[in-house]
Amino acid sequence: MVIAENQKDLKEEGLEKLEAVLKQSKRLRKAYQLKEDFREIYETTQDPESGKNKFKEWLCKAQSIYGDAVKTIRNHLNPHSALQM
Repeated sequence: MVIAENQKDLKEEGLEKLEAVLKQSKRLRKAYQLKEDFREIYETTQDPESGKNKFKEWLCKAQSIYGDAVKTIRNHLNPHSALQM
């Protein structure tokens, strides 16, 4: 499925198919972009501190689409915050 592909790996035909799929839903478009942003963090970050900061920024952006998953990740990264809720 074209939405599972990395955008940078798609040829022209794949990009056209991707755009046709993403036109169907703003939410799907945002989810796909978040997936791409996450991949970019993983592939391009050079040091742990920079990666941590980029990941925190990504979590903020991802909250609207992946709310429960983001909450689980935050609780895992900082287990003491779950006790404060």
